[in-house]
Amino acid sequence: MKVKFYKKAIGCILAITMAVSMAACNSSTTEGETAALTPEEIIQSAETKIQEATSVESEMDMEIVMSMTGQNFSMKTNSIMSVFAEPLKAKMNTTVDVSELGSNNVEMYIGQEDGKTMMYTNMMGNWIKQEITQEQMTPYDTQQSMVKYLDSSTGLKEVGKEEVNAEEATKYEGVIARDTLAETMQSVGTTKNLEALLAGIDMTSDQLYEGLSDVKVAVWINAEGYPVKYEMDMTEMTQGLMRKVMQTSGVSAQEAAKLDVSTAKLSIINKNINNVTDFEIPEEAILATEASL
Repeated sequence: MKVKFYKKAIGCILAITMAVSMAACNSSTTEGETAALTPEEIIQSAETKIQEATSVESEMDMEIVMSMTGQNFSMKTNSIMSVFAEPLKAKMNTTVDVSELGSNNVEMYIGQEDGKTMMYTNMMGNWIKQEITQEQMTPYDTQQSMVKYLDSSTGLKEVGKEEVNAEEATKYEGVIARDTLAETMQSVGTTKNLEALLAGIDMTSDQLYEGLSDVKVAVWINAEGYPVKYEMDMTEMTQGLMRKVMQTSGVSAQEAAKLDVSTAKLSIINKNINNVTDFEIPEEAILATEASL
């Protein structure tokens, strides 16, 4: 597989991953009340609860496995995030392991400084400090991203109970419909990440998502009504995206059809809701020279 395609593939997958991953609440519902609610009403209540949470700790795992003409490519991403809503403060540690290309770790913080929202990123021991706008912060807002994904999930049905975070949670399954994929991804900032990928290409982000399959989702709601786990099976969607990306690189449709994505799944677990351990942004990050985005 050509290096050019690898770069395109990694860029597209990372765009999806970061948008989703950053993706990663006060009223309670009794068991009797829960039984009387529809799955849609339960999910809507969960949206409100996670949106109003004062703090959330999330762990995101994503795995991509694909092959073409005997060559294999895999990527595993793990992100651990802690977010405080007011005042806004967040930290994230992400490890990305890409096939034979090795692994990379990124440490990042978001906080307030002199009335500005700042992002502090540590890559290979070097801190970079940048001011970000509300729009630029969208992909890193775990609570709002979770709300938008829950809001986009349709056809939800209760399928049973499972243990999450050592407590019982009710599992619901549904889909993000194909005709809302572009809107959903745009709402959590994916379109911004895809701009560089589509630069110079006669294709809009809407066209990129056009004709793709529904995305299967599962949501686990605990007894207090919080969404404690969320899964997406993006295998078919990712295969469609990667085939389109390959064609923008000059690969024929026949060759692109040989690409097989066997796995593209994401899992987000929320815990310590309203009870996240506090942290301080490192002094060396705050003292770093400010750069522009």
